[in-house]
Amino acid sequence: MADRFSAFPTELIRAILTNVVECNTDLLIPSRRAQAQDLLSITHVNSRLRLVALKDATLWSQVVYLNGIHEEFLQAILHRSASLPLALAFIEDDTLPYGPGLQSIVAQLPRLQYLHIDIPEQFEGGLAKLIISMAAPLLRHCVIRFHGDRNVCMNQGVRLFNGNAPVLESLDLLNCHLIPNHPSFDLVVFSIRYLGPDPVETDAHPSPFMSIRDFVEWQGHFRLTTGMILSNCIVPVESVVAVSLAEVQLPVLKSLLIGASPVVCEQLARILRYPDNCNVSLNILLPQGRPIFPDDVQGSVLAACLFVLPGEIFKRCWLVVRHESSSIRLLSKTGRFLALRFDFAFIEPGVPGVFKPVALCMQATNYVLSSIPGNFTLSAIGILFHALWSTLATRLAPTIAGVACLHLAFHHRETFLMVGLSTFLSTMPLVQIAIFETPGVWGDLKFLCIVFRNVFPELRTIGIRLRKDLITDAKFGLATFLKYRQCRGVSIKTVQFSLAASLTKSMGFARTDGIRAMLGDLTAGFPRDVAIEILDRKF
Repeated sequence: MADRFSAFPTELIRAILTNVVECNTDLLIPSRRAQAQDLLSITHVNSRLRLVALKDATLWSQVVYLNGIHEEFLQAILHRSASLPLALAFIEDDTLPYGPGLQSIVAQLPRLQYLHIDIPEQFEGGLAKLIISMAAPLLRHCVIRFHGDRNVCMNQGVRLFNGNAPVLESLDLLNCHLIPNHPSFDLVVFSIRYLGPDPVETDAHPSPFMSIRDFVEWQGHFRLTTGMILSNCIVPVESVVAVSLAEVQLPVLKSLLIGASPVVCEQLARILRYPDNCNVSLNILLPQGRPIFPDDVQGSVLAACLFVLPGEIFKRCWLVVRHESSSIRLLSKTGRFLALRFDFAFIEPGVPGVFKPVALCMQATNYVLSSIPGNFTLSAIGILFHALWSTLATRLAPTIAGVACLHLAFHHRETFLMVGLSTFLSTMPLVQIAIFETPGVWGDLKFLCIVFRNVFPELRTIGIRLRKDLITDAKFGLATFLKYRQCRGVSIKTVQFSLAASLTKSMGFARTDGIRAMLGDLTAGFPRDVAIEILDRKF
């Protein structure tokens, strides 16, 4: 096999070697150790491979690593990479080389083009802080990730990259932030994330965070920014200060992802200026450590809706309801996506003592509802869900009235939640296609109470995403709804089925007969004038 390689063209051998050293930089810790060892092993296969590998400095410039490396091998990699820009990734821990090895790397910092540093929880990141204080004239991509529940200021009293990083394009920071005291560069990607357990609300947090005022000072570097992530990393300023904040111009931004408290979202919405075609994904983090009331939920909706553009009209909607969150994703007529997610995980629904009559009313209502089939209940979290969807209905009604295609995924179906959803769904009277990601909802009496109220008068096509066969109640509920619409003279014309790849795979070689039998049983109660389609798309 080694001799066969000798006959390969140099270009083909180089392509094979390039594939060996390629590394997925999206990995949490993209160490080049494995690629470097593979490249070293290849040089011992035969003289032809060795010659091509040793002459191609590009290969060696991509496999610099530090953790556990032998000093002689490190020197060999640096020598073979010639003077080309380097890609360096390492973990700042006890396996780093010290003495001459570390000095060699520090001396090569002016050659860095890509830098990725991970700092484990038990380490302070001293080397990372040293590196970002030194000049990096060729650096284009910088990733620094601190692990553990902390948020570290990387350049307190130190100028970032010693004022010399003119071509830096992307900055990805995890559990850390930078003070804007840096030289001029134009970031294409700007990402700051904090993965702590609690939403950042005020500067009373034990870890230091970037204030929204600091963020405004970054704006000189956003002239070419196309992607921005701000996830639970900013503390708000007082209201009297917020009104005087300068606008942040983002003239070419294409994608904006924000995870923040309602107050921060509101302040960002008022200062960010981006193109009308910029896609926005917003994750509203409700406060923890205190009870949450309907007023809090309504405030979060008001903050989220500030990201709807004036006069914007949406044509498609994806709605997902889970026990820990609810989300809505909208596609406008101009092709812009807006996603709003409301995180209910770990919150404490509040019914304070002064509202004891409300609690008594809930108990009385549950007593009455218990006599109705369907396990109807009323709870504090249900009231919050109701506040969410009823407020969304009020705020978004003018923009979603023309939605023609609706995707629905009901993973959680509490009584009062469904009441609020009924109000929200009623604001989309022009829906013609409804696609159900969780078709089992057709067996839920609470959902049937909604659809039998004729909330979708223009509905003509129902899509069913099947991951498994439907339960009997769901089959009966869907068939009954189709007959009901037929009797009202507004028949559903088509029911489209999409089958999960896992479902067809589980049927083995008899999948064709299995699918035919399953769908035959499922549609047995459908009216005869309803067309049945099986879409070829898998999911």
